[in-house]
Amino acid sequence: MEKSGIRPDIVTYTTLMSAAYKSNRWEFGNGLWNLMVHKGCLPNLATFNVRIQYLVNRRRAWNAHKMAALMNKIGIDPDEVTYNLVIKGFFLAGYPEMAKRVYSALHGNGYRPNIKIYQTMIHYLSYGSWFLLQNEYSRWMTTMRLPLLVIGLVNSAFFLSEVQGMVRETGLVGITSTKFGSTGQD
Repeated sequence: MEKSGIRPDIVTYTTLMSAAYKSNRWEFGNGLWNLMVHKGCLPNLATFNVRIQYLVNRRRAWNAHKMAALMNKIGIDPDEVTYNLVIKGFFLAGYPEMAKRVYSALHGNGYRPNIKIYQTMIHYLSYGSWFLLQNEYSRWMTTMRLPLLVIGLVNSAFFLSEVQGMVRETGLVGITSTKFGSTGQD
């Protein structure tokens, strides 16, 4: 491209990096990142998200987290895609407590997570035995009056006896069996 007098821009670098990472040619993707920075083309939000996605797919959650921190240092605000990727990365790498910390940090920074982030939390929490965290997010979904289909899907992800016990412990009332199973007050 440069021999033809066309300078690659951020969109060109981001597209090529994305293609390289998706085709499992990470050496090429990393080389493009280095070349881009060396040529003075600073990464943008999309470029960071492509790189973070690559790191998450390689189960390198800590590197993805550092990349998100670097974004903040250079003045690029992470978006819901970035946070979702980092949270997913920690779950996939086997660090559910760190995923919870990232999620909690969202609230501390004044960011309100969207439905995709809640879905990620519930999805990955359902793989383990982190029932207290599952209850927190399922209660949020109930208070937000999400469609019964979504709540039904959440029900299928939990072990019903554990959820019923937590509902009794928290004293939640008004949750009908069609939404969340028996509350123990039947």
